[in-house]
Amino acid sequence: MNAEIQAIAEYYGVTSQQNKTIEEMAELMQALIKGDCEAIIEELADVKIMIAQLEYFIGPEKVKPVVNYKLARQVRRIAEEQESEVKSNGRKMGF
Repeated sequence: MNAEIQAIAEYYGVTSQQNKTIEEMAELMQALIKGDCEAIIEELADVKIMIAQLEYFIGPEKVKPVVNYKLARQVRRIAEEQESEVKSNGRKMGF
């Protein structure tokens, strides 16, 4: 874990940083809605910093297995969708 992330998280505390995360996520949403690339980059950086602090509070050892599970699950879903599309396209072509 980055020492700067830890220092900031510890200084402000969990409640403050939870609220700040909500604020930063709202700003990212607005930038995405506007399609403002520069603002998206700025807000994405802010959100990543806030998420890193939340992960520090919760414990990376608790978060990482859930992230790995969700990534694997989504990759399986994509494979299933692709397989379904191949079968569907094959039927349309008379196979």
